[in-house]
Amino acid sequence: MTGLASAVARHPWWVIAFSIVLLGFGVVVGGSITSNLSDGGFEDPDSEFVLAEERLQDANGVNPLPAIILIVDAEGGDATSAGAQEQVASAATTLAEVEGVTLVQTAFDGGNDTFIAEAGDRALILGSLAPVSDDEASEVAVVVQEEFAERDDVLVGGAAVVGDQVSTTIEEDLKRAELLAFPILFVIALFVFRGVVAAALPLIVGGIVIFLGFLGLGILNEAFEISVFALNLVIGLSLGLSIDYSLLIVNRYREELAARGPGLGAITKTLQTAGRSVLFSAITVAAALAGLMIFPQKFLFSMGIGGVLVAALAAFASLVVLPAILVVLGRRVNALALPGWK
Repeated sequence: MTGLASAVARHPWWVIAFSIVLLGFGVVVGGSITSNLSDGGFEDPDSEFVLAEERLQDANGVNPLPAIILIVDAEGGDATSAGAQEQVASAATTLAEVEGVTLVQTAFDGGNDTFIAEAGDRALILGSLAPVSDDEASEVAVVVQEEFAERDDVLVGGAAVVGDQVSTTIEEDLKRAELLAFPILFVIALFVFRGVVAAALPLIVGGIVIFLGFLGLGILNEAFEISVFALNLVIGLSLGLSIDYSLLIVNRYREELAARGPGLGAITKTLQTAGRSVLFSAITVAAALAGLMIFPQKFLFSMGIGGVLVAALAAFASLVVLPAILVVLGRRVNALALPGWK
């Protein structure tokens, strides 16, 4: 920690410049490449269920589980009428023409009476896909939803559609969470740190960790299949660890600043004390979440690898970037405090 403090204190502007470049790259590239994350990964690839499914797929080239489900509301309330059968045939033809859909079943074509609702007013259409990845199934689901967007009599569902909609919902919710979380956290930090500059530091560290976390997940996705659910963990854990670690570092630095004045001594003592706590915490969090990586389900593995990544990034931002900012700020870390709050 002494050596780290010395290096940071000698070249604070280089550290800050490097961090800005990394952050810019994370903002520009990280958000776009996370759109390629998988929305599946809930199954054990070695389970009997998955092995049996693979054998069936190898035998006939069709996934035995229908990924697309259509529900057709019959005109006149009778799903067995001639008009309703034309509705079903039209929807089935449209579905069959979508690339990737290899088998379509209706009550009147390969199905049976269970494809008709008990009330007799709706008919079911099942669409099965070729053996494809979860991402490719989502692409098919997008096309299917677009094909039936103008048909009020057809309700589109199924596992592939759910996967696509879950991914879209997660992305929208994460954006909303960021917009809500940062202002609220800034107000709370303002009461804790009693100064605008000091209160902004945890959010700066949090932003660095979040966007670098996005970038890291996108890069790791090229080597592993990373689940989109890891994004939730990245944002929540990034904010949590960043604020926690910044609280320790900034508070201790302000104490040393009051006792020693700005300079190498203050930042060295800060990292020797609070810095060690941060490093130990980050290692503990990373080790704990790494335990999730032993599970065969991809979404749990993704949570584990995302947790290790965030813990490492939070330690880097708190022990390298934040001290560099504090060295540059010096006594100005207490600036913009409301009257009577100092």
